Amino acid sequence: MKGTKTKSGEHTVTQQPQAREALLSQQAYTKKFNEIVFHDPRHNKSWKDNQVIR
Repeated sequence: MKGTKTKSGEHTVTQQPQAREALLSQQAYTKKFNEIVFHDPRHNKSWKDNQVIR
């Protein structure tokens, strides 16, 4: 996975406990494919970018 373009692009995000639980639950299904929580089921790999959810 790529990092940010610059150091200023790095951010710390406060995560609500419910959001963490949702991500961990999703990871239980997708971790068998790779380390990415969300993946493209058509190609069985991580999404190229975030355009798919827009």
